[in-house]
Amino acid sequence: ARDVVCTYRVTGAESGGDQGISVVARDAAGNSDFAAASTVFDFTPPALAASSVSPAVARAGDDIVIAATANETLVRAPALRTTPSLSFTASGGTFRHRVVAGENGSFTSALDLEDLAGNVATVAGPAFAVDTVAPVVTITSAPLFASRVPGRSVVTVNLSVSEDVALDDVSAVIGDVDFDVCSG
Repeated sequence: ARDVVCTYRVTGAESGGDQGISVVARDAAGNSDFAAASTVFDFTPPALAASSVSPAVARAGDDIVIAATANETLVRAPALRTTPSLSFTASGGTFRHRVVAGENGSFTSALDLEDLAGNVATVAGPAFAVDTVAPVVTITSAPLFASRVPGRSVVTVNLSVSEDVALDDVSAVIGDVDFDVCSG
């Protein structure tokens, strides 16, 4: 019996995909045997098939969850980096970060992938934002008195909000009754 090693150096000029391997061995008497196997020439770096982030805008106490699925089997789970840098815990292709006060800003993410053939890629992941600062609301004017007397029967409150907020996210209450309309 003899162990034999046959070596072929892949150049990248070969066609990608399934490749057949065949081996023939002959002894001194001319007897021969044949064996076959196959391999895959893979020259394509992995990519993301899907990725998501939730929530897209997080606040203090929220868990940011980034999920990433590659388009092929990887050697190991993807590695996640964010800019600016945040520390995430990883479980497979799912990454978690609990937001703390002061982590404000817009963030981008990138994932490092390596497939079974050794092809590597750094791909863009989902972007997200963190806002741990509450808007400051200042009442700039409110009537001192209100009644059913004409000219005093409508209560109008003017206010200023320190950041741009959607009107649907502004509410006003007088006693325990909602104001009819908030407009801007």
